[in-house]
Amino acid sequence: MRLFNYGSNFDLFVAYDAGGEYFRFNPSASQRYFNNSQFAPIGNQELFKSQKNDRTFRIFVLGESTTIGYPYFHNGSFHRWLQYRLMQTYPDRNFEIINVSLTAVNSYTVLGFSKEVVHYEPDAVLIYSGHNEYYGALVVGSTQALGNNPWVVNTILYLREFKVMQLMNNGYQKLLKSFDKKESKTNLTRMETMVAQRQIPFGSELYDKGVDQFKLNMSETLDLYQKSDIPVFIGNLISNEKDLPPFISSSEEHIASKSFSEHYALGEAALGVHDSLVALDHFKKANDAFSQHANCNFYLGSLSYAQKKYREAKIYFAAAKELDELRFRAPDILNTIIYDLTVKYSNTHLVDVKKEFENDSHSAIIGKELVVDHVHPNLNGFAVMSDAFYKAIDDAELLSKGLKKSEISFERLLKEMPISKVDSIAGAYRIHVLKENWPYNEQGSKHKITSDTYEEKLAYKLLQKKIGWRQVNDSLFAYYNQTGQLEKARKITKALVLEYAEDPVFYDKAGMLNAQHQKLGKAIFYITKSFHLRPNYDKAQFLLIHHLKIALLKYKKKKIGYYCQ
Repeated sequence: MRLFNYGSNFDLFVAYDAGGEYFRFNPSASQRYFNNSQFAPIGNQELFKSQKNDRTFRIFVLGESTTIGYPYFHNGSFHRWLQYRLMQTYPDRNFEIINVSLTAVNSYTVLGFSKEVVHYEPDAVLIYSGHNEYYGALVVGSTQALGNNPWVVNTILYLREFKVMQLMNNGYQKLLKSFDKKESKTNLTRMETMVAQRQIPFGSELYDKGVDQFKLNMSETLDLYQKSDIPVFIGNLISNEKDLPPFISSSEEHIASKSFSEHYALGEAALGVHDSLVALDHFKKANDAFSQHANCNFYLGSLSYAQKKYREAKIYFAAAKELDELRFRAPDILNTIIYDLTVKYSNTHLVDVKKEFENDSHSAIIGKELVVDHVHPNLNGFAVMSDAFYKAIDDAELLSKGLKKSEISFERLLKEMPISKVDSIAGAYRIHVLKENWPYNEQGSKHKITSDTYEEKLAYKLLQKKIGWRQVNDSLFAYYNQTGQLEKARKITKALVLEYAEDPVFYDKAGMLNAQHQKLGKAIFYITKSFHLRPNYDKAQFLLIHHLKIALLKYKKKKIGYYCQ
């Protein structure tokens, strides 16, 4: 089978070019983690050199859909915000930040990928994972599950590397398809298709298995990095608590108290006529009778919040999220596990993402101001997330503080980060589509984007896959130049630099455009980066001339100041 090239290569990285100068994330690597390869996602294609030089600081990023930047992707992801900030703060260093996160995966993928990441000379590893421990690939509540025992699952994952195992799995999938007489529901989203167990009660056997699975996989992951002496930065988990009602509360047959049912119904009736005081009284009495109903706790949280009783509201909202039986949001115990592991492993640093989100949220209760759905941040949220990781890396002093040239403040980062309007529109549309489907089922206009602006037209083409992200930004750059929107044009060149950080062509483009508009410092910054990637005489001459220009300007200012005195 190897001779005839049967099956797939599941290596995490493969050569990008014939000469083997660069590696990239293998598009087939995810297939090992899905019983049906049709569900397997394809991640980023960020290149990194096979031979790391002394100037390079290499970071690998592992996790799930949040970690890859859903719903914005590209420069919306927190790791790109981090990349931009590190580049500007440490201009003399080359940063390779390789994101190997995927949608619909979990701690099994973090562990499996980590076993290969350790061999590629990482200077640091960033991890944000935990929301998919019940419905992601292979896990306990998923249609792609391989059982409830992590040891068995990890053994099967190891065996899938072998061609014989791939042959057996492919044959098994074909048999299943031939015997399955049910009509396939092609209109289901991946989110709905992955869910097998819609109700996983708090503290149930399946709930505990998800917790144990996360603890075991993450313990093994961090132990692996500890033995390899690789610093790890692991973020605790955030989710929308204030503005997301529970998807599924305890079913009526599990509610023994008649008192609960009566007061809960009266509470809802009072809400229907906007009598919040009466509603609050009834929901409190219902909660006294039965405290395990998710939606009752959410009502209490919302009503307490409206009365500005924020401490009470926070407790109720947290309980509502914990009791939600459709487990798309990680339970709080996973954050406890993350904290305990950072204490156990000396090379692992806690990134307190939750604290940063609470600090940026009204009354320290996380909601729609920073989160677009149940767990995915909006653009400001991704900026906050990147800030949490930046602070943790800075506190660990992995990069010499003496190398800092011009540290970007968080406020400046928000202003400068090169995210186009197309990325923002596309992200909003993806969330719109998500919420029209299960489990949100929100009613609204069906999949519409207005085409009033040039950016909206491009966003529509991008989402319809009629044009790629690179072509979108090339078109935007040309349009902004033609219409005299020079600042937006410069922003596009910065965006392309982040996406194609290994290609000097984009640094040249950014440098030359800044030089044309007398942004000499920025021009020198980008051409210097290009020179380090691919040095030549023209770049050296450009740098010499523009350094002299800056020196001359400084001299003139100093001389004018002397005469004024």
